[in-house]
Amino acid sequence: MYSQNQFIEDELARNTSSSFKWYFSKGTNYTCYKNYEQTLSDEGRISNVVDKIRIIVYAVSCPIQFLFFYWTLIVFFLHRFNFRKPVMKLILFHFIFRCIGDILDKSGSLLPHYFANKYVTKPDGTVIMECENDVANPERHPLKWLITRQLGCTFWFVGEIVADWYPLLRTRAVAREKKSIRWVYLTCIIFNLSKAALIILHYTLPASQLYDKEGIYNQDKVDIFYFKYWVIQLIIIYASAIYEIVVYLVLKKCIFERNYSEFGFLKKFRSISEYRMLLAAIISIIFLPIVSITIIVKFYYYYTNHYHNIDFNFNETRILIANVPYYMIFIDQIMLLQSKKESKNDTTSYNNTTTYNNTTNFNTTNNNTINDMNFYKKSNPYNYKSANNSMDTSRKYQNITNEASINESGNYFRSLKNSISQPANTSYVHNVASINNDINMNSYKYNNNLLTGARKNEYNGIPKERNFYSQ
Repeated sequence: MYSQNQFIEDELARNTSSSFKWYFSKGTNYTCYKNYEQTLSDEGRISNVVDKIRIIVYAVSCPIQFLFFYWTLIVFFLHRFNFRKPVMKLILFHFIFRCIGDILDKSGSLLPHYFANKYVTKPDGTVIMECENDVANPERHPLKWLITRQLGCTFWFVGEIVADWYPLLRTRAVAREKKSIRWVYLTCIIFNLSKAALIILHYTLPASQLYDKEGIYNQDKVDIFYFKYWVIQLIIIYASAIYEIVVYLVLKKCIFERNYSEFGFLKKFRSISEYRMLLAAIISIIFLPIVSITIIVKFYYYYTNHYHNIDFNFNETRILIANVPYYMIFIDQIMLLQSKKESKNDTTSYNNTTTYNNTTNFNTTNNNTINDMNFYKKSNPYNYKSANNSMDTSRKYQNITNEASINESGNYFRSLKNSISQPANTSYVHNVASINNDINMNSYKYNNNLLTGARKNEYNGIPKERNFYSQ
C-alpha cells in the first residue's frame, strides 16, 4: 500500500519538486491509486506477484539471453580465456557493460504502474480529466526512465564504445604508416563522441519535466527529446559508415597494394579481416537513406500538422545497423584463428612433403648410379679405381644436395656406360673427380637458391599480417 505522501498532487509541488523526489513518487493523483486498489481482485494481486517473480528471473538470465553471449563464449574458448590479450579484454568489457544495460532495461518492468492524470475528449467535444495507471513507455514513470533509459543507455553505449575500438586495433596491428593511422583515430573519436552525446542527451530530460503542472504526461517535451535523439542516431550511423570506410582505405593503402586480382570477394572476405569490416560500412550506407528520410518526414508532420502519434519508429533498422560491426568482431576473430591454424598445417605439410620427396629421389637416383658403377667396374677394372675415388669425394656433397646434383652424377655414369666400348683414356678418368666436384658444387648453390625461393613463395597471394590474435 502506498501513502499519499508518495504522490505529487498539488501544482506547487510539481513545479518545485526535485528529480530525486520524482524518482520515488508513485504518481500525481492519489485518488487514481485508491480507485485502482478497489477494483483489483485477489486473483489480480496474485498475478502481479507472479509477474514480479517472472521479471526478476528474466533479469537474472539476461546475460545468457544476450544477443552476443554465445559468440562471446566461442571466442573465449578459442582464446582459452586468456584475458591478457587486448582483444579479449575488449570483448569482455563489451559483454559486461551491455549485459548490465539489458538487466537494467528488464528490471524496469517491475514498475508497471504510475498513477497520473490525463485529458480525454468526449464525442460531444468536451474535455475532461481522467486517471491512467499503465506505463506504456518508460518516459511515463520517472524511476523507470532513470533505470532503463538514463542508466541503461549509459551502460549500453559505453559497451558499444569499447567494442568500436576493435577496427582501430586491427588497423594498428597491420598498418605501419602513422599519418594514415591518424585518420582512423580521428574518425573513431568522432564516432565515440557521437555516442557520448547520446548518453548526455538522456540526462537533459530530467524526471521533473516528464509531467506538467497539472500532473499530465508532457508529450510535447518528450517528442522534442526524441527528435534530438533520432538526429544524433543519424549522426552515429553516418559516423560509423565513415569510420569503417576510412579503416578500409587505410588498410588498402598499407596492405592491399599487393596482388589480389586472382581472388574473388568471398575469398578475400574469408582470408582478409578488413573485407569483413567493409561489410558493416556497406550495410550502413544502404540503410542511411531510409533512416534519413524517416527523420525528415517526422519533423515535417510534427511542425506542419502537429502530429504526435504517427509511428516513425525504425528502431529495429537502427539496431541492425548498429550490431553488424559487432557481429564482424566475432566472425573476424574466428576467421583469424582458423587462418592461423591452416597456416601452421600448411607449413608442416610442406616441410614433411619436401623431406619425403628429397629422400625418395636421393635413394632412387643413388641406386641407379650404383648399378651403373657395377657395370662399369666389370667392364674396365683399372679405370674403376680412379672413378671410385671420385665417387667417394662426390658422396660428401650428395648428402647436402637435392635431386638436381644427384641427377647430374647419375647422368655422368650413364655416359660412361654408353662409351665403354671405346678405348679407355686414363688421363680422362683421372679427371673425373675434379669434374664431379664442380658439378656438385654448382648443384649445391642451385639448391640453396631453389629452397630459398620455395620458402618465399610458401604463402603466395596472402599477406602475412602481424599476429593480432596472439597479442
